[in-house]
Amino acid sequence: MVWIHGGGLTTGSSLIYPGEALAAHSNVVLVTINYRLGALGFLPTRDEDAPGNFGLLDQVKALEWVQANIRLFGGDPSRVTIFGQSAGGWSVSLLVMSPMATGLFQRAISESGVAVVPTLRRGDVSTAEALARAVGCSTGGYGTMMDCLRGKPAEDLQTAEGINMQTPVIDGRFLTDTPWNILKKRQQNSVDYLLGNNNDEYGWILSLFRPYVNREGMNRTVFQDVLPGDLSWIQRTFPTGDVSTIVQPVTDQYLDAAGPDDPMAIRDQYLRFLTDMWFAAPTALMAQSQSAKPVRVFQYEFQHRSSAFSFKPPYVKVDHSDEVFYVLGLLFVRDSNSTSWRYSFSDSERQLCLDIMAYWTNFATNG
Repeated sequence: MVWIHGGGLTTGSSLIYPGEALAAHSNVVLVTINYRLGALGFLPTRDEDAPGNFGLLDQVKALEWVQANIRLFGGDPSRVTIFGQSAGGWSVSLLVMSPMATGLFQRAISESGVAVVPTLRRGDVSTAEALARAVGCSTGGYGTMMDCLRGKPAEDLQTAEGINMQTPVIDGRFLTDTPWNILKKRQQNSVDYLLGNNNDEYGWILSLFRPYVNREGMNRTVFQDVLPGDLSWIQRTFPTGDVSTIVQPVTDQYLDAAGPDDPMAIRDQYLRFLTDMWFAAPTALMAQSQSAKPVRVFQYEFQHRSSAFSFKPPYVKVDHSDEVFYVLGLLFVRDSNSTSWRYSFSDSERQLCLDIMAYWTNFATNG
């Protein structure tokens, strides 16, 4: 089993995801990988040797290493499962879609993230221009701009603010078309797939980036003001139709006619809408496309709010990343200087953790 960490393709490391509990409780060989992040991993340019997708190519190279070497660690290169969460799940889905990854794994698990997302065409330098402006480089000429970027310290490129590095590039190698077109044409790899999400992905940690969502609720005017901007993501992913035509149907779907001015209900429904748009709906689309192939596909929703997360507001259910504790067996990790558990979960939750680890590893073993 090969773990791909999350972090929005800009942060994260395999070091912060200890895998010893999953390896100890399961009959699997666990590999955790790293890949280039931010501008160093995902900046697209016009240069032949730098089209973008570097972090994804790192993941392919890691899987090639697994194929060549995993027998030396007791593993079987013909029974490889890739799994990841958030941007890691997003990466897993792109590997499922990539011809460069064909044959490198037989099963895949995406937790809280699949890449039914907007893409850039090869040669699109809009992201490079945004980065150049952020670090003080002129965008007057492509060559001059690139020379300036190459002369900047790597730290400046990595810490530049307000640059979206989460857009894959249709480079003709790793990605041959938009994810949506690949799924429509059923061109993705034929691998068994387990995918799903938590029931409140925007409940707390992701909603911190949206200050208008809080304990006091949300009023109807704010809901209606921010909705068109949120829905514009759909038009970038599915470039047909007009977002304005679905604003009212979406409003009718998520706002309760019986309590249209209840700020708590409006907040909860807005968070449900975000979970549906960013996680549940793309996951369902990916699962539907994959299920048309001669493979086994399973979809899940994680619904248990953990006692250890009582610091989160009471309206939050299962937040983004909560399931990682159960998948990697973190409930059984002890403090290095004592015999006590590092995290304060209940005994019944530790049993649930054992069950979740068994579900994931049984899928890796049998599909």
